[in-house]
Amino acid sequence: MPSVPDPRQVFVIHGRNESARKAMFGFLRSLGLQPIEWDQAVAFTGQGAPYVGEILDRAFERAQAVIVLLTGDDLARLGTRHLTPTDPGHESELTPQARPNVLFEAGMALARQPTRTILVELGRLRPFSDLYGRHTLKMGDGSAQRQALRDRLERAGCLVETTGRADWHHEGGFDAAIQSPDVPLKLSLSSPRGERARYGGPAGPWAYFYHIRVENKSVRLARRVGIELTRVNKATAGGSFPDRPLPTPVKLKWAHKEKDPDPCSKDVPGKSAATCNLGHIIKDLGFFELNVAIEPKPADFNVGVGERLRVEAVADNAESSRLQVEIAWDGTWSDAPETMRDHLVVRAKASSKPAANPV
Repeated sequence: MPSVPDPRQVFVIHGRNESARKAMFGFLRSLGLQPIEWDQAVAFTGQGAPYVGEILDRAFERAQAVIVLLTGDDLARLGTRHLTPTDPGHESELTPQARPNVLFEAGMALARQPTRTILVELGRLRPFSDLYGRHTLKMGDGSAQRQALRDRLERAGCLVETTGRADWHHEGGFDAAIQSPDVPLKLSLSSPRGERARYGGPAGPWAYFYHIRVENKSVRLARRVGIELTRVNKATAGGSFPDRPLPTPVKLKWAHKEKDPDPCSKDVPGKSAATCNLGHIIKDLGFFELNVAIEPKPADFNVGVGERLRVEAVADNAESSRLQVEIAWDGTWSDAPETMRDHLVVRAKASSKPAANPV
C-alpha cells in the first residue's frame, strides 16, 4: 500500500558533486524540511538488498517533493561521425553534463510525480533536449534564486518554515559548489626510469633524477603553485604502509629553480605543463633522497637499501589531483636506465582516497 507523502520530506537526486549535495541539504534544512538520505531511502524498502528502482519508488512515495540537482560531473560531446555544419558548439566540444543515472532518475521522477518534481541546475551544463519546455531553476547564492526554490517547494506542497528563520538566506554555498568536472592541475610521475645526469654539473657524480609533471588543464594561469608532500610513510617490517599524514606538509622544489629565491612556487600557464623535482639517487651515496625544501632532511625521507617509501603529493594553493608514488631500492646501481629501473622502482600508485557518493 503506497505511503502518504510527508510534507516535510524532500528527496534529492544528485550526482558526485558532494559540495553541491551538502549545499542543497543545508538549504532544505534551513527551511525546516528534511532531505532524505540514501540510507533512509534504502530502509524504506524493508529489504536487505533492494534494487535501485525499488529504493527510488519508496523515496518518491515518502517525499512531498523531489529535487533533481543537475551538476556537470561528466564531460560529453557528439561523435565527429555524426556532426553536421549546423550543430551548436556544445555538440563538438566537451561540455559538462549531469551523470547518466541522474538524468534517468529525473525521468522516473517526472513520470511518477510531474507536479512535485523540481529541476535545479548548478553551473553551466550541456543542454538536455528532453527537458526542453520544462522550466529549470538556475541555482546560485542570489536571494532571488533562493526565493524561487523556496516558492517552488511550497507550490509542491512542502511545509516550508521561514517565520523567525533567517538562515535560508545564506545557508548552503551554491556558488562555491560549482566546479569543473576535471581538476585544473593534474599531477603525474614524469617517468619511472628517471633522468640520468651528472649531479651538480659536468664534473659531478652520476645520478638519477625523478620528477612530477604538473599539467594545467585549464586555460587560466595558475599562480605561485607549490607542490607539497602530505604523507611520507615507510613500509613496516610486515610490508604494509601506515596511513599517517605529516603534521605539516613539506614542499618540493621546482626543477631548475634550486638557486631561485623562491624555489618552491611557480606560475603554470594555462594548457601547459611544468616539472617539479621529486627526488634523486647519487651513485655511491647509498640512498634515494626526496628533494624537499627543509634542512636537515629527516632520515625517514630517504630510501635506503631494502626499504620502501610511499609519498603523497598535492598542489598547495590550487585544486589538483593527488599523486601517490612508491619508491623501493634493492641496493644495486646500474648506469643503464632500463636496468636501473629494475633495482630502483619508482612508480605511481592509484590514490586510495574514496570518491564521495560513487554513482
